[in-house]
Amino acid sequence: KVLVVLKNKLDIDGSYMLKQIRTEFQVVTVTKYLIILLFDAIGYTFIVFLFVLYMLFEEPGMRSKQISRSHSRARSLRRQIDSQIQRYLVIKTVISA
Repeated sequence: KVLVVLKNKLDIDGSYMLKQIRTEFQVVTVTKYLIILLFDAIGYTFIVFLFVLYMLFEEPGMRSKQISRSHSRARSLRRQIDSQIQRYLVIKTVISA
């Protein structure tokens, strides 16, 4: 109905306009962009969630306590994990910027 009214009253070819809009507005490209954006946001949310969990479960006085020698391996492993997480977050931040 709208196309007929446009043609009769305003002498505008509505079907040609619709074809032009379809070719210029690429639904697939926009949808693909939105899906990529969504997955990217989910990924960042997951990373932040892991980081928050890591900070929540960290013992606040762990560094100041005297840990026995039997725990030295666990302490060095924790330091390695800390440095790897920090390095990963720095790299991820630099790449995202």
